Amino acid sequence: MIKLLFFLFLLLLSSCSPNVEDKRLVISSWNTYCFFDGVENSTEYPLFSQAKGYTRAKYEKRIKSYVHYISTVLSDSDILFLEEIESNNVLIDLLEGGLSGMGYLYYGLAQEKVGELSVGFISRIKPSSYSLHKTTSSRYILELSFFYNDEMVTVLALHFKSQLTESNDIERMEEAKLVASIIEEKEGENVVVIGDFNCDVFSNKGEMGDERDSSNVAIKLTGDGRRAYSGVMFTPFLDYAKPIENGTYYYSGAWYSYDNALLSSAFFDGKGIEYDSFRIINSSLCSDSAGLPLKYDISTESGFSDHFAISLYCNYN
Repeated sequence: MIKLLFFLFLLLLSSCSPNVEDKRLVISSWNTYCFFDGVENSTEYPLFSQAKGYTRAKYEKRIKSYVHYISTVLSDSDILFLEEIESNNVLIDLLEGGLSGMGYLYYGLAQEKVGELSVGFISRIKPSSYSLHKTTSSRYILELSFFYNDEMVTVLALHFKSQLTESNDIERMEEAKLVASIIEEKEGENVVVIGDFNCDVFSNKGEMGDERDSSNVAIKLTGDGRRAYSGVMFTPFLDYAKPIENGTYYYSGAWYSYDNALLSSAFFDGKGIEYDSFRIINSSLCSDSAGLPLKYDISTESGFSDHFAISLYCNYN
């Protein structure tokens, strides 16, 4: 485990602490799609260079658009994790663009090298601790803990490697094994694993799968909270009582549940913080006419992401 020192920055915009004496906790995640900050440092994808038209003015317009979307559609999120963020500048600009006025007082970015697309967050709740975990993959897993109604909640926020290459498949499996080991260490605690896993719950590559059918997977899953124990995590995508239609990512004529939230057994013990529900945020603001995610287009300066956001809702008993 690598301690997060210079790579995570917290912003305190007010001396007042956010109210965490509520009965409802909302944790959300959204792959924002290549959110580069408009300042060239030779690490951008070619499509997002100034030569290809991604100017500072277009970036600033994109910030306004995302602020509007978050404040309209994701405003109930106590903590919002954002994947594919280039720098702290993006998070700062989102906050200064209006989100700080909604109570988002803290932000952070799990990044080692400038220019890497990384996992970030904005939060109304002050983190009590934070650290980074890493395998041979270049991507960090962000561990963030906070108190909610005097209970500790730990979130592992991630963005696994894509399925574009065989080497990515190997690294993604290593990432999944690392997450499984952290889950095992935190048995009995309130643990949420959330983000873009870049693999489906029905993946045949071994990263994760239904514990009833898959004994040789890294992360064992269940759709029944009563079966979430000894490292087995609950996922809403296997919830037999509340089946979820479609997914969060659409590719080649099929839906995939790449963006996911996993919960430990502590959310189903009938005490304190308990799982309530899960939503795919497929708002018309971020969908095309066919109901598919509307990806950001540099030429038209419209759209958002090729992923839908997700929100996890928990209640306090």
